[in-house]
Amino acid sequence: MGERAQIELRDMGEGPVGVVLRGSADVAAMSSLHKRLLEALPSGRDIEVHLEELEKLDGAGVQLLFATKRLVQQGERKFSLVIGDGAARRAIETAGARAELEGEVTCRS
Repeated sequence: MGERAQIELRDMGEGPVGVVLRGSADVAAMSSLHKRLLEALPSGRDIEVHLEELEKLDGAGVQLLFATKRLVQQGERKFSLVIGDGAARRAIETAGARAELEGEVTCRS
């Protein structure tokens, strides 16, 4: 079983605020992860969500990313994802969500 999901904020100065997710973003972690993610999102800043360190991302986690994207964009801010080559990339591609996020996803190893 993977590590419980953790959230870290990285303030990149003038640019977007980095939100780094680690561990498992799965159905078992959704309630607490959603609450912590909402608390972590600063208002008025663009958001760059980093998923490279996730060990597990399931359909519930992908849905949470879409909900976060909508919330950020409702505040007229930019939302972007950095997914890497691991679990997040596989989950997003398996869910067919890559096209929905086109232009907002950066793949870094």
